[in-house]
Amino acid sequence: MILPKGEAVYEHLSTSFANFGELLLDLRSNAHTGYIEIGYWQYSAVLFMDSGTVVNAVEETADGGKTTGRRAVMSILEKAKEKEGTVSVYALRPDMVSTLAGVVKSKVVYENLTTEFTDLDRLIAKLRDEGHTGFIEVKTNDGKADGVILLQAGEPVESIFSTGGNAVSGNGVLPRIVQAAAAAGATFNVHRTANERALGESEEIMAGFDLPDLVSVWEKLISGAEEIISEELGGNVFLDAFKDTLIDKADKYPFLDPFAGEFKYSRGRIKYTGSTATRFSEAVGDCLTSTIAKLDGESPGTDLTAAVRAQLQSMKKKYAKAIGRFNIDAVLPEYLGDPQ
Repeated sequence: MILPKGEAVYEHLSTSFANFGELLLDLRSNAHTGYIEIGYWQYSAVLFMDSGTVVNAVEETADGGKTTGRRAVMSILEKAKEKEGTVSVYALRPDMVSTLAGVVKSKVVYENLTTEFTDLDRLIAKLRDEGHTGFIEVKTNDGKADGVILLQAGEPVESIFSTGGNAVSGNGVLPRIVQAAAAAGATFNVHRTANERALGESEEIMAGFDLPDLVSVWEKLISGAEEIISEELGGNVFLDAFKDTLIDKADKYPFLDPFAGEFKYSRGRIKYTGSTATRFSEAVGDCLTSTIAKLDGESPGTDLTAAVRAQLQSMKKKYAKAIGRFNIDAVLPEYLGDPQ
């Protein structure tokens, strides 16, 4: 189904570089209302969010496969870890999100109606009298235009019109769809929204995306590296070097600035007072990797990299679920990547 673009928050982020788990966390912390669009070759998916909570989802494949609800959400979270995809985020009004989240699971009630037997104005009038909630798909006979008309209790609440791959929505679009259908002839499919309860935050969908969970897994990984390096080099060598690295990287990642006071690591614990997860794993992973490399280079006769790798590989087995959830193995490939 064609979707209204709304206000673009992010467009065409690459899944090769964007951490989808962190993005979802960030949108949740900012109470995002709208949707996330994920695209791969012969695959597309949408997550609908209301005030930071995922309320429904749909994924579609080129062979006609379609999944909605919880199964779609869990599948999308796994798919978004793959490279060579794109992610876009759009903001919409809450009422529009509610309508779209409802219509993704629908059933066809009138199929392949044509302008030979009814015009679009009459069809809309009929659905208004019926108090219909759902949408009308419009395909012009010349193949040059498509439209979607969303209805709530019989009233058109949004229309999207697509020509030449460009979609527009909002006020004034419905008359354009009606005019195009009348001029070129068209086929209509009418869908009714399924009566499916919206997914709630109390359910499993967002259970794994709390910021404290992300901080917690990084605490374990950093303290694991610190333990091994302290055994090899003694004292506070790791902690001192790590703090220096945080300062060095503060220009690139402002929340690491010690004067800002948002991020602090000491005695195996992270204290993070920021509200966003944006670039959190990238920043912390960069600092940890740089610290290990620096100490390894300054310590002839030791192989700290190999020692830390063995330690973190062992920890990966124990914390596999959390590491996989936030795609942290992609941030620390040298230490958490699969052994060659």
